[in-house]
Amino acid sequence: MTRLRMALARLAGLFQRKRREQELDEELRAHLEMLVEENLRKGMQPEEAWYAALRAFGGIEQVKEVYRERRGLAFIETLFQDVRYGVRQLRHAPGFTTVAIVTLALGIGATTAILSFVDAVLLNPLPYPHPEQIVIVFEEPPSGGLSEVSAPDFLDWKRQSTVFTAIAAEDWGTKTLTDAGVPVDLSSESVSANYFEIPGGKAQLGRTFAPDGAGLLIRSFYRLLQVNPGFDAANVITMGLPLAPEQYPDGPRIINYQEQVLAKIQAVPGVRKAAITQALPLEGWGIGMPFLIEGKPFVNMASRPVCGFKRVSPSYLATLRMRLLKGRWIAETDGPGTLPVAVINETMAQRYFRGRDPIGQRILIPQITRPPSSSSRWVTGQPPGPEIAWQVVGVAEDEKLSSLDLRYPALYVSYKQSPTLQTWLAVRGTVRSAHLVKSIQAAVWQLNKYRRLTRSGRLMRSFQSLWVRPAWTRRCSAHSPVSPFCSPPSESTA
Repeated sequence: MTRLRMALARLAGLFQRKRREQELDEELRAHLEMLVEENLRKGMQPEEAWYAALRAFGGIEQVKEVYRERRGLAFIETLFQDVRYGVRQLRHAPGFTTVAIVTLALGIGATTAILSFVDAVLLNPLPYPHPEQIVIVFEEPPSGGLSEVSAPDFLDWKRQSTVFTAIAAEDWGTKTLTDAGVPVDLSSESVSANYFEIPGGKAQLGRTFAPDGAGLLIRSFYRLLQVNPGFDAANVITMGLPLAPEQYPDGPRIINYQEQVLAKIQAVPGVRKAAITQALPLEGWGIGMPFLIEGKPFVNMASRPVCGFKRVSPSYLATLRMRLLKGRWIAETDGPGTLPVAVINETMAQRYFRGRDPIGQRILIPQITRPPSSSSRWVTGQPPGPEIAWQVVGVAEDEKLSSLDLRYPALYVSYKQSPTLQTWLAVRGTVRSAHLVKSIQAAVWQLNKYRRLTRSGRLMRSFQSLWVRPAWTRRCSAHSPVSPFCSPPSESTA
């Protein structure tokens, strides 16, 4: 108890410092005066008696320090003094103070974030049993790198593997929540029915998927392969061909470069056919455009139906082996200064030209424009250009989108009559795709060494990946200015 009382007394002394200092001064002065009186009684002169008393006392400040150490907690008092000194110095240099505070804040924040991550990921175990036994499997193509596993390979691995106790499939994507007042994009994942067996997780509410074991997954996949997608994906490789608006600021230069690219690729050994398209098969229609059939009652732009609008090269039909149902396809002679022509798909012919021949009819579509600057980005709310009357010259079989049961009206126009910076290549080859990709890249570099091809892959892989996509993928709104299946017109030019 004695030690506790002493500790409490010393702690209390920290908060009564001024009074304790005053008491100390008074006590030391009294002791010093007593020594002076004693020296005077010994016959010393007053000045000599004062100095003799100081010498005997041993120095006032030294005595004070000893007393302070005994009465309080010295290290805390020293800390307070250091803090007060530091605050005074910081007040005299506000610039340095700001930099120091920001540096400390960033350092503490970064350290906290790293430690939190390490604690959650490395130190604390994951919330399911034996996480060290769970792995993600990729395929390694001949060209190197990693690629997603195709549907046939997954089914073979699941059936034949003796290494894994269970194998599940997953495919990341996004979905749009439309019942929240305003559309909200959500991250989503399409998975096989046994997906939750891998981590051993249980549903917080309800249940997870019930396995449906008599081979529903396999039957669905093989049924999918019997669906006609409207093109032949075998031996077709695809790759992005991005164009910079600074290098190709207008239509003539865009067209000239794309024509040279096609000619170079067509000369590559192993290439049968090559085509340019604004959007790849199974990945949308490029953009959605409001339209009006000439001769129909006038409808304002906001109330018009929307159709897919895809800019392609004349070689697109032959490269993908699509079927022309009526009329003719886009020709090489369809270019700037000639009559704007379009080929519509089967759905558009049936839905909007029912009972009459669409060949020769004209479809009014606003001109696609972009701001008069070096940027190719559209400006929100920018008014469309004047309407262009596209004359229908042919009808093609429907080209399926990301959901094979979706029928969406659309038309094709020549990339020469509506140039675009947003382009893709579709190449039908006779040799392995890994060799062709390298040769095609080399051919493009001969024209522009600063441009590289992006996202190269096989079109068949895109088709096979549809087996994990649900039929309830986002649908196109009949009056939406841009279809959910269409990429926004962010790289187009007049």
